[in-house]
Amino acid sequence: MSQRFDLTQPREYLNKEGETQTAWTPLGTMWLNDSGKYSMTFNALPISQMNKNGQMEVRVQAFPTKPKGNNQQRPAKQGEDMPFPGDSNWE
Repeated sequence: MSQRFDLTQPREYLNKEGETQTAWTPLGTMWLNDSGKYSMTFNALPISQMNKNGQMEVRVQAFPTKPKGNNQQRPAKQGEDMPFPGDSNWE
């Protein structure tokens, strides 16, 4: 089985204390296929952001996929409402 990677996009923001932090938006999956090339599947498209030099750029980073444990949320089924924190169906 080939190694899989999670595709994410970083977004910097200021927390309540005014410190810069980074949030990671999940975008999809990347893996090495049988021909030795990388394949990517996107569930969301990255957006362009202004870099520190004032130029627009799209940045996507790949991290090795972490093994799924019992604490992972399952994907929503077709026609099922997506749960949000505080909802009665939040696991």
